[in-house]
Parts: sequence; C-alpha cells; structure tokens
Amino acid sequence: MQRASLVRFWARKTRSERGGRAAARSSHATAVAFGREGLCDALRHQLGIAPRCGVILLHCVGVAEISEALGSPGRALLLSGIGLTLRKAVGESDLVVGFGDGQFGILMPGTSDVSAMAEFAMRLVEVTSQPRNIFDREIVIHAVAGVAQADYDDVDAGIDHAALACREARRFGLGQVAIYTAQLALEAGQRLQMTSGVGLAAARQELRVVYQTINDLITGEVVGEEALVRWHHGELGLVAPKDFIPIAEESRAILSIGRWVLEQACDRMVTLVNESENPPKMHVNVSARQLEDLSFPATVRSILAQRELDAGMLTLELTESVIIDDTDRTKEALDALKAIGVRLAIDDFGVGYSSLSYLSRLPFDAVKIDRAFIAGLGTDSADGEVIRMIAGVASRMRVDVVAEGIETEEQRNEVVRLGCVLGQGFLFGVPGPMGGNAGESVELAR
Repeated sequence: MQRASLVRFWARKTRSERGGRAAARSSHATAVAFGREGLCDALRHQLGIAPRCGVILLHCVGVAEISEALGSPGRALLLSGIGLTLRKAVGESDLVVGFGDGQFGILMPGTSDVSAMAEFAMRLVEVTSQPRNIFDREIVIHAVAGVAQADYDDVDAGIDHAALACREARRFGLGQVAIYTAQLALEAGQRLQMTSGVGLAAARQELRVVYQTINDLITGEVVGEEALVRWHHGELGLVAPKDFIPIAEESRAILSIGRWVLEQACDRMVTLVNESENPPKMHVNVSARQLEDLSFPATVRSILAQRELDAGMLTLELTESVIIDDTDRTKEALDALKAIGVRLAIDDFGVGYSSLSYLSRLPFDAVKIDRAFIAGLGTDSADGEVIRMIAGVASRMRVDVVAEGIETEEQRNEVVRLGCVLGQGFLFGVPGPMGGNAGESVELAR
C-alpha cells in the first residue's frame, strides 16, 4: 500500500450531542470530545441516518516524546492544530471524534467502499503530516490509520475492527493504512497466541535448531554452518521465523531465545571440534535487542568459556537493520564482541539501506549477499553488477563474502565468476538437525 507520513485521528461528537455532558468531556485545547463512549454515540447517530457508515481510526505516534520536549502546553497546541486540520479536511466537524490520547475516529456516513475510505485516510495522513511550528520549533507528527465498516447492531465491533486495522498498519511502519478483513482478525488471533507463547517456547521444548552449511563454491567443502531457530507451536504448528522473531523482539523474549540458540549452537561446535581436525565455523544470528543488552558480550564469553571453545570459531551475524544507525553505542557493542575474539558478519546485505562504508567503519569479518540478488541472476544484469561490486570491495578489505540462496549449478557458476568464494543454499542441502539434510522439508528449511 502507498506510503505517507501518519496522522492522528480526532473525533467530535455530533451537533445534537454537544450538550453539557459532551462539553464536560471536551478538551479545552482541542475542542473535541474524547472517549470511546463519545465515538460510539456519534457512530450510532450516523447509522440512524444512513444505512452504513465507515470508520477510520488514526493513531498519532510520538506524542509522549513531544510532551517531554515541549511540555503540556506544546502538546495541547500541537493536538489542537491537528484537530483543526482534520475537521477542515473532513468538511464536517461532527464527523471527527476524539478517541483516547492521540487516537481519533473519522466517520464516513453512507460509505461502504473500504478502498475509497482507505484512499481518504491516506489523504488525511498526508495533510496532517505537514510540519507545524510550536514554540518556534518545527514539529512533524506521524500516524497510522485503520479502516472498517460499522453496523448499527454492533457499533463496538466496527470500532474494534478499525482499531485492529490501525494496529496492523503500525506493524508495517509509519504512514501506513490498513483495511479490516476477516483474515486480518484471524492473523491477529494467531499473533496473540504467538505473543503469549513465545516466551515459554524454549521451556516447553517447542524450539529446535537446524543447521545450514556454508560451502566453498569451488571445492564444495563445508566450511561453516549457520544455526537457524524453528518453532513448532502446540496449536499453530510450524511458525515461520519471519512471523515469530519480530514478536519475540517486541516482547524481549528474544533475549532468552537468543541465548538458548547460542548455547545449542556452541554444543554443536563441541561435537564438530571433537569429530574433525578442521571443523567448520559456526554462524549464529544476533538480534537488535541482544546487541542493545549491555551484558550480551559477557554472556557470549561465558558460553564459550564453559565449553572451552575458541572464540574465533564463532561468527555472529547481524542484519543491516541492526547497524543502520551506526551510532557510537553500536560501535561500542561490536568492539566489545570483537574483543572476545568472535567474528562478525553482516547478514542479508544489499537490501534496505546498504552501504559498503559499513565494511570500513565497523569491525566486520564477513558479508552475506542477500538471496534476492542471487535469485535475479540471469534475469537482471544489475544484480550481477551489485554482486561483483560487493565481492570486489570486500576482497580488497579482506572481508569474506558469502552468497546466500544458491539453488542451482548455474547460480553457483555465475557467483563464482562474479568473485564469490563462499556460498550457501538449497543446492548444498536444506537446513537439518546436523547440517545439510535433504530429508528435511523445504517448509522447515525456509
């Protein structure tokens, strides 16, 4: 869906309800009524006039931070200005109703086309996101919006549906608008189950670690293994990492899960060291939450020491999103890990906000080229040039390059031609309990 800066939704009670009780609930700064009750009353009134009514719920982001910076007077001025903007954009101030702190409901009587409502919500987002001058400071508020239809027989459901869509929009970032659907409600219920269970997944023995090999592209030799966590939920079945890892990040359950995965991977390293004179190195993914944890370097050192493992055998992989800010705190965290002796790698390199300058500013030993570039080989010449450029710069800086997602011999031959020496992917075997295992299902592998 189209992106734009986000808006907060203001709601006003209808003219017929602006009596003493409505006035008592009004904010002197914004001149709009607040509360779910006010929104329900306004929605019932509109549904009594028209057979259908759309509900848009907007949530403004960052009001608490603005209150800290400008104080209550600045916050009141800001919200008052947004309220005026919304009432002007809607054209009928009766249809703008305050819904809690920083949330606003917009009613659209007679409207059943949710796509049209979504387009209108996006326009509201755009006009509200314009910079505002508060106490000689330029302030920009961002918001998200959810859209739903309301029925007279169940007004509360209409508001709940819009609120659920609003939360869904927030999951995808600032400036997003989401439309309520039955599928969205089903997915929200599943996320609730995941949120409730992810913190106990390890204790319930629902987690497992599978390993995917990293291979020398010329000889085929296994030079490394990447530890990948999988969750088999008691009711939901196999949950994809892309679905539960963000939830674990938000709840901070990723700290305990990350430690458990690291311990399992290091136990695997002990087995590899005992089995081979030249064991493959172990790669373990690290989340932003883990990197922010001041005790994380000490945790890594302790886990390695307990197993008498050489720190140089362990590579910690971080995605670009973890290091995108390139702050002093990030540099300190990476330096602390390097001081232990572990290796560091940038995972999924090339997507988002890639910059080869990371390789010179931050202490990385390896870069893993995102699988999207490998998948595009043969169809998009630009992908090949990107791979060649990354491989060339990394080689000059003595940084290893791993091409991810290699599935065919043609792809292997091409990335070798472009300068890559290492790679991983289904060509060498899908992730399994003890390295590449063709018996594992592709669903589990991904």
